[in-house]
Amino acid sequence: MYENFYKIDEDKQQRIVEAAMLEFSKYGYKKTSTEQVAKAAGISKSMIFHYFGSKALLFNFLVDYTCDLLLEHYEDFLSQIRELDYIERYHLASMYKQQSYKENRNLTEFSLVLFLSPDEVSLTEEVAEKFARLQQLQVDYAKDMHAEKQDSRLRRDLPKEVSLKYIKWIMDGYSQELIMRLKNQDVTQMVFDDDWKDFDQILENLKRLFYRSEGDNNEGYNS
Repeated sequence: MYENFYKIDEDKQQRIVEAAMLEFSKYGYKKTSTEQVAKAAGISKSMIFHYFGSKALLFNFLVDYTCDLLLEHYEDFLSQIRELDYIERYHLASMYKQQSYKENRNLTEFSLVLFLSPDEVSLTEEVAEKFARLQQLQVDYAKDMHAEKQDSRLRRDLPKEVSLKYIKWIMDGYSQELIMRLKNQDVTQMVFDDDWKDFDQILENLKRLFYRSEGDNNEGYNS
């Protein structure tokens, strides 16, 4: 379907992909025109149609491209968090997000817009299936993030389920606050450095509140 696009050199391919992601991230699917994408990529509007056929197919290409990268990322990430303790998983998740944002900001922002507004454009059956797989991995990620290991470092003077519930409430509340702030905003103009610092500080505070201190070998949970 995209054979004309794949005939051009890889640097030009990447420039077009980055430009398209940037424009869709800024304005959303409906408010982004092929002319905008072409101008940002430094090519003519006619070449967008030559490479992709339509704006909808261009967007599908970007979703497919994003899913391929994120599916690989999630599978690797899930294999790592299963080996970590409860709060440490959140720290790894934070590090992954920071690294991803630094290495490919446009893809990160495009995927954010995609997950916040998944129904803005109709996807082809093949791309929709791939996106559904990615959404399912997100569900699996949420489950693995909240699964407790047998050798948990959680303090013993609180019931385990209470500690886990409190931690989940705090982290979910912070995440929801961030998502609400991101909605209807131009994410390409936002700087997240302070958010990452806040997140790391929250994790350290949670460890002080809910982890056992060094040398505390007290066995069993209070009921």
